[in-house]
Amino acid sequence: MPSTVEEFLDALDDAGGELRIVSPSDDVRAAWRRVIHRVRQGKHVPEGWHLLHRGRDSGDLVIEMRPGEHPADKYRRPDGDRVPIPATLAKPHPVVQALRDAPERLPASATNRSRAVLIAQALAKEAGRRGLKVSPGIGDVLLKLEASGLQYAVRVTEESAARWNLRLVLQVRGPGERADARWCDRSGWQVEEALGQVLDDVVRRAGATRRGIEEKDRREADRKAAERARVVRDNRAKTLRAQVAVWREAERVRQHCDQLVAAGMSERDEWVVWARARAAEIDPLTKPPGMPAEPSRKAAPPQPAPANAYSWSLSEPKPWHPNQKWWSR
Repeated sequence: MPSTVEEFLDALDDAGGELRIVSPSDDVRAAWRRVIHRVRQGKHVPEGWHLLHRGRDSGDLVIEMRPGEHPADKYRRPDGDRVPIPATLAKPHPVVQALRDAPERLPASATNRSRAVLIAQALAKEAGRRGLKVSPGIGDVLLKLEASGLQYAVRVTEESAARWNLRLVLQVRGPGERADARWCDRSGWQVEEALGQVLDDVVRRAGATRRGIEEKDRREADRKAAERARVVRDNRAKTLRAQVAVWREAERVRQHCDQLVAAGMSERDEWVVWARARAAEIDPLTKPPGMPAEPSRKAAPPQPAPANAYSWSLSEPKPWHPNQKWWSR
C-alpha cells in the first residue's frame, strides 16, 4: 500500500498503468481512495492522461492511468471565458431592439422570452467585441454572426419532454463539421454559461471552413493551371507539326521543280517559276514565326496552321529516271 503520491505513481508505472487490489478491506479501500484523491487534487496526473478507478465500495479495486481526455469531461460545464449577461437592457443592441418589437419571434413562456432577449444582447455585444459581424435574423433566427466571411444563424427556443419542462435550447446553424450545434439547459446548468463556448465554436468552425474553401480553391486553381499548360503545350505541338509539314511541302515542291528542269523544262518556264515562288511563300523558314500565340481561354484551342499554309497535299515524288518523261507517274 503506497503512502505517498510518488509511491502510488511508481506502483502504477510498474504495473503497466493498471493496479488491481483484490477484494480489499474497507480500511484498505478507503486508504487507496485517499491517495487517489491527493493525486487528483494535487494535479499530479501527467498532462494528456486521466486517472480512473472502479470498485469504490465493493469488489476488486481497479485503478488505471489512461491516455486522453477523461470520459466524464464532456458532461462538465463548458470551459472558456464566461460572457456576462446583463441584468437589464439599458442600451439594447439593434438586433435585440428588433426582437423586442417582434415578440412572436421569441419563446412563448415569459421567463424564457426574457432569457432569450438577454442572451441575444450578451451574444451581440461580445461578438462585436471579438470582431464578429452581427446582423438581425428572420423568423426564429434571433441574430446572425459572421466570421471569416461565413454566416451562422442563432436560434433560441424552448422545448419540453418527459424529463424537463420548457428548457431553453440554443442552436447555431452554419457551415462546418457541426452543421447544427446545440446547447441545452441541464440540471444545475443553463445555456447562458455556454455563450463564450458558442462564440469560440463559431470562430473555430468558420476558420476551419474558410481554410477548407481556400484549399479547395487552391486545388482548383492548380488544376486549371495544369489544364491551361496542357492546352498551351498541345497548341505548340500542333503548330510545330504544321510548320514542319509545310516546310516539307516547300522542300518537295523545290525537288519537283528540279526534276522538271532535269526532264527538259526551262528554268524560266512559267510553271517552274510559279512553283518555286510558291515554295518560297509557304516555307516557314523564309520568315521564322517564333513562339506561337497562346490559344484563347474562352474558345477551343484553334487549329494551329500558318496563314500561308500550303492548301493542297502532294504525294511523295517517285525517283526520277532518264527514260521516263517528267509527266509520267
